[in-house]
Amino acid sequence: MVVTAFLYNAFGIPLRSSYPYQTESNLIYWLIADYISDAIYFLDMLLIKPRLRFVRGGLLVKDIKETAKHYVDSNDFKLDLISLIPFDIMYIWTGPIAAWRVLRVCKLPSFWQLFSLLDNSVSNPYIVRITKTFSYMIYLIHCNSCVYYMLSAWQAFGQIAYRMNNKWYLNKWVYNNQGNAYIRCFYFTTAVATSTGNNPAPTNVVEYIYMTFSWMMGVFQYRKTVDQVLSECKRLGLSKNTINRVRDWFIYTWQKQKTLGSVEK
Repeated sequence: MVVTAFLYNAFGIPLRSSYPYQTESNLIYWLIADYISDAIYFLDMLLIKPRLRFVRGGLLVKDIKETAKHYVDSNDFKLDLISLIPFDIMYIWTGPIAAWRVLRVCKLPSFWQLFSLLDNSVSNPYIVRITKTFSYMIYLIHCNSCVYYMLSAWQAFGQIAYRMNNKWYLNKWVYNNQGNAYIRCFYFTTAVATSTGNNPAPTNVVEYIYMTFSWMMGVFQYRKTVDQVLSECKRLGLSKNTINRVRDWFIYTWQKQKTLGSVEK
């Protein structure tokens, strides 16, 4: 439940801060979900974390006073406390701006702890590690799509013309406010991060910076995935020749399927 509450905040805060999905008609439902997640955070900090056992000197410590002290002295407690700072009170002066809840993502260690627990519990932790990496990729693309939508809105969804070679053009790089905003922006940012397809060329400095960051993000995620695959190969005791063949297969896939290169016309 704690991880579910964290994911709600991690995905919901940037979504509501950029896309027009928080309206006066549905605000009450967002607020109910917000404070349910806050209650889960609070109960976790008050009832669950202080009772978690730990190992000291090779022995399992079970005494609740010791476990509570260990939790209070840890960085997890500090982050849990920060994650519950009620900046929501700013709603009184600014209105219900979801960005005030950004500190809720400080609950990230609970997300890591879940995957650490799964990694140590299942017989094949490789699937857990790939899922963790994939979740990072999805989240980065999600946040990137929120930035892309804000850039599009800032430029009037392509209705502001720009001049090039003494001619005026409408900006086709931005989202044109047609169709489902989230799906189209998510698709565009996925295509940019993986460099698949012939994406519209940027038209100004801000768009070039955005595209450069997106490509770097895609390369970083791809590299992380490759490293995990090679690490698993070593764990399985595969020969160096087999590992090199796996690496060559990744390179071949990049070159032939254009995973990180633009598709040629």
